[in-house]
Amino acid sequence: MRFVIHWTESLLSSAAKKTNSYEFNIFAQYLLTKVTTDNLSVLTFKGLPKVYKLLWNLQPIIPSHSWIMAGASKVADYLLQPVLQLYSWIVNSTIEVINTVSGSRANRNKETYIVTGDEQSFYTNVPIAETISLIKKIVIEEMEYEPWKVSLIEICLVAVMNNNCFQYRDEFYRQINGIAMGTSVAPVFANIYAVQFEQDLDEWWEKGLLSYVCYIDNIKFIFEGSQKQLSSFLSTQHFGKLKVSWDVRSAWEETPFLDCPFFFTSKPGIMELQSKLFRKKMNKHQYIPWFSAHLESVKRSFVKAELTRYMIVSSQKSFFEESKEMFFMNLHRRGYPADKLVEYGTLVDYKSRSSVLHESGKKRLEKQTLLLLPSSYNQMWNILNLKDVCDIMLKIWVHDKVEIPDSLKGPIIKSLRHSENLYDKVTQWKVETLQAMNHENHGGSKKCSFEDAFCLVGCRVRIEALRPRHS
Repeated sequence: MRFVIHWTESLLSSAAKKTNSYEFNIFAQYLLTKVTTDNLSVLTFKGLPKVYKLLWNLQPIIPSHSWIMAGASKVADYLLQPVLQLYSWIVNSTIEVINTVSGSRANRNKETYIVTGDEQSFYTNVPIAETISLIKKIVIEEMEYEPWKVSLIEICLVAVMNNNCFQYRDEFYRQINGIAMGTSVAPVFANIYAVQFEQDLDEWWEKGLLSYVCYIDNIKFIFEGSQKQLSSFLSTQHFGKLKVSWDVRSAWEETPFLDCPFFFTSKPGIMELQSKLFRKKMNKHQYIPWFSAHLESVKRSFVKAELTRYMIVSSQKSFFEESKEMFFMNLHRRGYPADKLVEYGTLVDYKSRSSVLHESGKKRLEKQTLLLLPSSYNQMWNILNLKDVCDIMLKIWVHDKVEIPDSLKGPIIKSLRHSENLYDKVTQWKVETLQAMNHENHGGSKKCSFEDAFCLVGCRVRIEALRPRHS
């Protein structure tokens, strides 16, 4: 880690002297404050089993939020997000998919197919040097970025993509192939690499292609034509080193994409694209139980967010009502009172669906800057309305003719961390003690003794007696 810190500091310092730009120096100083061992942890390689698939496999996960390259990754991601606006078929969420494909229609008298594609092992097959060169070309020729921005993007990408270090068990590794997983800039980096292979779509819009969207390594399009014409289109889709597996289904079949299945329903002469909520067969619906210590406002907000999601993905009111009924049945099993469910049922009205979709499209175009307000949680945040406080501050500043930065003109979001206390400190000490005992006993092959564990549990009982109780 010390080597990486020294290397990054040298890279930024030499680039700052070479660029000689005020803006670059501002970003460089910000990044240098992030290149430190304070409050940073070594990344750990983890695997999430995909138990819902017929053949189990692991989804590799490397959480990089506390890695020393996190600051550089966030800066690169911020500077590259506008590049995605050049490609209308790139989407970032389900709501963007709905906005892009809603209203799609097909001729009832013609063959129509819904096709999805999965780019296998996407991240680990993206060439780093080639993609950085491609990004430099795009930001210079198409985005017309200033030289200092181009230099900053290149330095951040080189630092992030070539220094993804992590721990697996007792060994340390550095990723040498593909994109650094679990880092902020990874999705936009991957999208820009793949988009170079999708530039020839224009000629197919008049040859049967009705819609086409891409979400990182997932592709979905609707094709109207014969199987031979569809095969001809698929034969033209090459993605460099990436291998794509295609799933072709009839327009009448439900085709899952992200978190909703798409299918066509027939009307006289035309077929209209529909969508509804997708449920995995093994979903156990383990929602927050009513008896949990969460505030009721948290539970209420969670229910409203879920209902809003159901409303967005449901192209018909009947689909929304069906999903809502199933959701409330599962909540009732988790202890939610019937009277509260009746109250929560009024939080979202399906009639507002079109306006919600319209507003979400406007937000993307306006590119609002979100400002995070970091703080520690305390009970004051339950009664303090941050928007009212900011409105009062803005009025005072406007009255005093103070120039207001763009970051304060958009939404402000609270980012509250868990406050430290004695109980947490003792729990962490117990974990570290048990791990040390396991390691000492034949290199971790033997668990700690019952007597050792009993002593620690006894310590917990004494600490529990000191822990404050909430009414």
